[in-house]
Amino acid sequence: MPDAFLNCTGITTINIPAKKTDYYKKRLPEELHQFIVEMEPEKKAKKK
Repeated sequence: MPDAFLNCTGITTINIPAKKTDYYKKRLPEELHQFIVEMEPEKKAKKK
């Protein structure tokens, strides 16, 4: 996966699931870490 974004200049954000930042930082090249945005966790609907 390190070459997946090689020479890509159009990246502005990389949206990742909540609490997965460390997982993706280990797998993406360091120069892409600045674009990582952690999404808010989905709120589960309350059962009635």
